[in-house]
Amino acid sequence: HPSMKSQGLYPTAEAPLQFITWLEQLLLDWDFEHLATAHKGVCFKDAKVKVSELLERSRKPLEQLALKNQKKQQKLGLASQAHLVCEPCADD
Repeated sequence: HPSMKSQGLYPTAEAPLQFITWLEQLLLDWDFEHLATAHKGVCFKDAKVKVSELLERSRKPLEQLALKNQKKQQKLGLASQAHLVCEPCADD
């Protein structure tokens, strides 16, 4: 779903990778042939194959999103700690 690149996943470095791991495990654990999805309709008889193919097509963009989120987290982490920098006292 397009929202994975915006509000669909938490904006952390871990979230896209956790999603990949979750979907890989789902594909290992569940045997399914049919899938009804929001907005896109129904997969009949080949759903597991289609989900697997979708995961492989989405893997690189999700990994890139993880890196992008990591960079944002690092930038925000530095910015949120800026108040901890010792400033010279006004009296000096």
